[in-house]
Amino acid sequence: MRVRRFDLFALANFTLWAWMAWSVHRKRLAFFRGEPGLAEFFFYASLITVVLALTWASLRRFAWHPVLLGVVEVVIVVAIAAGVVTADGTRLYDCVVLSIRFDKYVHLCGSLVAALGVGAILNAFGARPRRLAGAAIVLVVLGGGAIWEIVEYLVVRTFPDAGVGAYDNNMQDLIANLAGGLLSRALPCRWREALERVPGVAPRPHPAAAMEPGVGYRADRVRGEAG
Repeated sequence: MRVRRFDLFALANFTLWAWMAWSVHRKRLAFFRGEPGLAEFFFYASLITVVLALTWASLRRFAWHPVLLGVVEVVIVVAIAAGVVTADGTRLYDCVVLSIRFDKYVHLCGSLVAALGVGAILNAFGARPRRLAGAAIVLVVLGGGAIWEIVEYLVVRTFPDAGVGAYDNNMQDLIANLAGGLLSRALPCRWREALERVPGVAPRPHPAAAMEPGVGYRADRVRGEAG
């Protein structure tokens, strides 16, 4: 298996996440909630490890734009720093900026880059028309955020005193996710199209796809593969 740029990107960020989880979050949960906190930690750590592995296996086939990877990296670093850096004894995640809790800004930025990533994947498969693809991107991002909120609800029902916000917090998270998805579509077209220009490594399409340009795969790609 040939090592790709995305493999190194994923390995570096998994190592960064694992360090933060073990060195910071594990100790924090154990200190504040004891054994139940450790159970919650290992649940989240196991789930996130599986999600990251599946994400890496699914996305490594695409040649991601270096600038897009750089933007993702900035968001990852900010998200990790927000759980480590403190201001007057309060985690940055828990600070309120302009009447909004900082973790909502992280949700917004994360959803923005996630939407750009989904757009890049759809672009690699020649999704058309653009407006329908844009709506699909926002809904995919919003759906992914909703799945995570469901996970948090299951944690609340399973682990006593879990450190997850109530209904109001969950709805604010989803609103931030929606705002990030919509903001990604509001970026200047030139910027968005540059970041989402990913030469995908798609499976060979059915021959009938060549008869319908723009349906499923781009006609020029089909001709290129046939040649």
